[in-house]
Amino acid sequence: MKKKIISILMAALLVAAGPLSQVKASGVSSLDLQAFESVKTNEAIKVNVIRNASKASESTPTTITDNKNGTITVGYDNTEAAKVVVQVVRIGSDVKYNYYLSEGAVKEVIPLTDGNGDYVIYVCKNIVGTKYSVVANSTVTLDLENEADVYKIANIIVDYTTTNKAIKKADSLCKKLKTDTSKITKIYKYVVQNYAYDYGKVSAVKETVGYIPSIVQTFKVKMGICYDIASLYAAMCRSQGIPAKVVTGYCKTVDGLHAWNEVYDQTKEKWYIIDCTADIAYYAAKKSVSMKKSSKVYYAEEYYH
Repeated sequence: MKKKIISILMAALLVAAGPLSQVKASGVSSLDLQAFESVKTNEAIKVNVIRNASKASESTPTTITDNKNGTITVGYDNTEAAKVVVQVVRIGSDVKYNYYLSEGAVKEVIPLTDGNGDYVIYVCKNIVGTKYSVVANSTVTLDLENEADVYKIANIIVDYTTTNKAIKKADSLCKKLKTDTSKITKIYKYVVQNYAYDYGKVSAVKETVGYIPSIVQTFKVKMGICYDIASLYAAMCRSQGIPAKVVTGYCKTVDGLHAWNEVYDQTKEKWYIIDCTADIAYYAAKKSVSMKKSSKVYYAEEYYH
């Protein structure tokens, strides 16, 4: 089987044919989203890690810390603004998760989302093209009683703190609600009814390597691409103790690679597929839509964060 390699940060974006709010004359059976899609074979998609190479010389030690909760924290001094990737591989799996580190002295929380087992973590620095040399590596064993717990925790993709305005808004929305069902629905309605799809951003980040959603920025401007919206919704749910995944894959009613959420209703012990980005378009078009989507329509590419 050809190995699946994902850039969790989705470097390139492909502009689809029509606007987000456009619906077919026959009804809302399809949406033309300007979805993010890999359009190049470059370092954002294909990372060739030279694992047998000598470790790059670093003046500041790189740290990999097991947080014992389904995440690790990687510390790295990237003041030289190099291209640095954290690659996560569960032993026995052919799925590789690549997380790009930003400039400066960083400490990023990286999730382990491929289930319980032994993971190998590589911190890799770009040499040339798609070739990376290992700066540091470590093996971590994940053994959670409930594997869904990792989706309750902030990480590099769903990055938030309790002081963020988005989280305070979630607190306000859910203050009097008792069940996960009601909280999931309340947050969903808030996002769908108050946010818009950001067409301009698609072009702005089209050639960006290592794009990371910002909960703070998305909440501030009340718009974003699907990755932004899914990240915001996940953060607001997680802040209420509700497991929420950001999922990348394909949807029959959306053109190109897409991002949405899977949310676990602990009250009913069920996972729901929720696509706030698509439903923003339906809401704007004054079309009725169900919050819970069908697994027959959404196809995850096994990438959850």
